[in-house]
Amino acid sequence: MALPSVTQADAARLWSRVLKTDGCWIWRGAVNERGYGKVAIRGMRYTHRVAWEVTHGPIPEGLCVLHRCDHPPCCRPDHLFLGTRAENIADCVAKGRQRPRGKGHQTQCPQGHVYAEVGTYDHWHRGVLSRKCRACGRARAAERRACLTPPGARKQRLTPSLKSS
Repeated sequence: MALPSVTQADAARLWSRVLKTDGCWIWRGAVNERGYGKVAIRGMRYTHRVAWEVTHGPIPEGLCVLHRCDHPPCCRPDHLFLGTRAENIADCVAKGRQRPRGKGHQTQCPQGHVYAEVGTYDHWHRGVLSRKCRACGRARAAERRACLTPPGARKQRLTPSLKSS
């Protein structure tokens, strides 16, 4: 569903909150948690998308407005370009801005053991797959066993002796 086009009053409202420099044009209003500018024009909208609409017209359905400068609050029209969602993700990865999901990118456990295929195992917990260190697992198991068995005590049989007195 396409949003109605931006009016001249909307454009004036947008540009009044933008600091125009030789480089990026910085949005000086509200921003979200990732630093992208937000403006209330027919609902809350990203400022770089509104800037695109003001200068280039409506954004075709299914396309994103991407930043060449990789500066989220930037609204400078020549720093923006259109791309698909896949191109947006590829741009993000190529520029090193996407944090890998989960912990699959880690090369060692928190205790410093270097991960290797033989030294790890996959563990599912609440629908999330994680990699566990076998050395740490063995250490945790040894600690549990040590807590359950007092020092110098022998393990007792759980079944009663069949010998009659």
